[in-house]
Amino acid sequence: MDKGYITVNVRTARGALPVEGAQITITSRQDGASYVLYSNADGGSVRLEVPTPPKANSAHPGGSTPYSLFDIVTRKEGFYDIVNSGVPVYPGVTSVQTVEMIPKTAGQTVPKGNLIFDENPPPAL
Repeated sequence: MDKGYITVNVRTARGALPVEGAQITITSRQDGASYVLYSNADGGSVRLEVPTPPKANSAHPGGSTPYSLFDIVTRKEGFYDIVNSGVPVYPGVTSVQTVEMIPKTAGQTVPKGNLIFDENPPPAL
């Protein structure tokens, strides 16, 4: 196994404002490992090291998958939970996931539950 990295940037107001103190839960689809991070004053998280398949997998089209997939759930009081599903992480690469938080407003009518964004993994090479 190789390793890749994930960094999450949590923003609101169409990306103009950072969201500090958001809980970021990153879960591996391969082994179910789960990691919990928090966004800092700039809205960013620490860079998390995660396992990925060997880089050599990308040298053989149609072979084994050259990336790992992760689901990222971001929560903060006063905002809707955001779920980014199927975030790919390649060996030796830092995947930067920007999360756009949507504030809850009294009296606002929106769908119940989480807002889920499928990151659509890249096609097999």
